[in-house]
Amino acid sequence: MTNHGTNLAGRLHAALLPDDRAEGEAPRSTADLVLDAATRRFVDVGVKATTMSSIAAEAEISREWLYRHFSNKGAVVAALVHRELRRFIDGLATSVEWNDDVVEMLTETFVYCVEFFRDRPVIDGLVGQVGTMRPEEFRTRVGEIVAVATQSCAGYLVDLGGFDAQRAAFISETLVRLVGSTLVVPAAQVDLHDPTVLRDFAARVVPAVVRGC
Repeated sequence: MTNHGTNLAGRLHAALLPDDRAEGEAPRSTADLVLDAATRRFVDVGVKATTMSSIAAEAEISREWLYRHFSNKGAVVAALVHRELRRFIDGLATSVEWNDDVVEMLTETFVYCVEFFRDRPVIDGLVGQVGTMRPEEFRTRVGEIVAVATQSCAGYLVDLGGFDAQRAAFISETLVRLVGSTLVVPAAQVDLHDPTVLRDFAARVVPAVVRGC
């Protein structure tokens, strides 16, 4: 991962995936095949209707092997969330050409986030995972991710942008919540599926948030 620990991608990696390797991809494993199979099941029938037996059948492995590595469906979901976070952060590190213009970097990051999360079948499937845990547990997990993303972004603004901590926190949470809204409600008056419209939207909104807070 480039500039690990200095750019926003490096900060997110350190905060959200502290035990993950910072460089390179692990060899494809049976666990990856299980997660691929789980993704297909979640997309096809939803998380709630997916069973451990159906995941094993989809992955063409035994139920015994599956239960040796994943104690229950919640463990599969947790591993899938981890993998998607890693893909998101690794993609952010390579998709944005990091420089000292913080507003430009936040604008590019916003565009990347919307493009990554928008209409992504696995993300849609995970959003429907309430059936695998109590609603308050789901909200807590999402809240934890939002909090870490906000803190990482705020730290980036303080250390590299010279913002005071309170202003940085306000800007960060506003942008994180705005990205989150595109996941919950992907279509509205502004067509963020159009790359030109998305970039124009980001170029108008992100600087306004940064400079207006």
